[in-house]
Amino acid sequence: MLLSNKAVKFFFIINGSVEFKNLKRIEQLRNIIELYQNEKISDSEKVDILSSKGVKYDDNPSLVKYSKISKKFEELLRIEIKELKSSNEKKNLEESEPEQLSFKLFG
Repeated sequence: MLLSNKAVKFFFIINGSVEFKNLKRIEQLRNIIELYQNEKISDSEKVDILSSKGVKYDDNPSLVKYSKISKKFEELLRIEIKELKSSNEKKNLEESEPEQLSFKLFG
């Protein structure tokens, strides 16, 4: 929705509490994701993160969590941009087809 310039009310959990922000641009969402680099994580969440596959025991749990969130966000953003471009190209093609058809029939 943000890619289509539509405002979004975004709910998220950080530092153990539920937050929300009204977003109008992707950069605002990126700024929220950046907050996770310095998140204060509970002891139980630290244990969960540090016991995850591929995570070293001495890794910073906040950075591990941030990295996973950021990576997934960028992956989803690429997919959404690709789909939006495809949708726009399809829409442009559909809008131009009647003219092309009439040109072929009468031109």
